[in-house]
Amino acid sequence: MGSVQTTKTTLDGVLSTEEKVESKLEFNAQFARRFDNLVFRIGMIESTFGMGADYLLPNNKGIVSVNLWDFNAEEVDATSAHAKIGVDYNLFKHLFVSGGIDNFLNESRRGIYIGGGIKFEDEDFKYILGHMPNISLP
Repeated sequence: MGSVQTTKTTLDGVLSTEEKVESKLEFNAQFARRFDNLVFRIGMIESTFGMGADYLLPNNKGIVSVNLWDFNAEEVDATSAHAKIGVDYNLFKHLFVSGGIDNFLNESRRGIYIGGGIKFEDEDFKYILGHMPNISLP
């Protein structure tokens, strides 16, 4: 999360606008508890207290997630906590698509997102790295 501070100044009838953008490093650390196909999470989301829940789709086809954090509404133009709902759907073993609504409780900050990606697990790297030739340095 970052912040944008806008300063408007009028000098001799000329309006000038200056925006100062500040970015900061943020962390996520959560505890989770799984009950069958439902996972509840609590902890830090983007360096603020937060919580979430995930529903794991049958046959490892994907996950539906809901997250809620930043209860003090510290984002610019935010009046409610930051809430996000989304779906990751696995097309194949390593290929997924993702989409959802971000910050849906704050109308002025609301947005949709779509994307996709490739994911690998430990076992995949073990297989790939295990078949690489040995390299020895003199």
